[in-house]
Amino acid sequence: MLPAKAAVIGMILYSFNFNPWFGQTSSTLDVTVETVQYIFQFYILASAILSIFLLAAEKLPLAVVQWTVVTSSLMDGILIAGMSLISGGLDSILFWLFVALIIRNAVSVPPGDCNSS
Repeated sequence: MLPAKAAVIGMILYSFNFNPWFGQTSSTLDVTVETVQYIFQFYILASAILSIFLLAAEKLPLAVVQWTVVTSSLMDGILIAGMSLISGGLDSILFWLFVALIIRNAVSVPPGDCNSS
């Protein structure tokens, strides 16, 4: 998943950097776009840090790896929510990425053990 995440980050960076309204805040939508751009900078930094943990997963305790995956999934959900908000909210085509995110999270984050004593 890390190469796919890097490709998506690259595409979003490209769209933000070559956006004709970058730097101009004249409407509510422009303020939203600028806010998501600032959040995206934090997302890139956090993704880089979390990817280091995932690349060293064999040397780390299982609990650290599990929390890294959960944190990464949460960050992805927040990013998709922001991108959906920019592109029209519930009417956006990006809103359907939540379905893909739910499927990916169901596969990568297994349910907890319900049989603990």
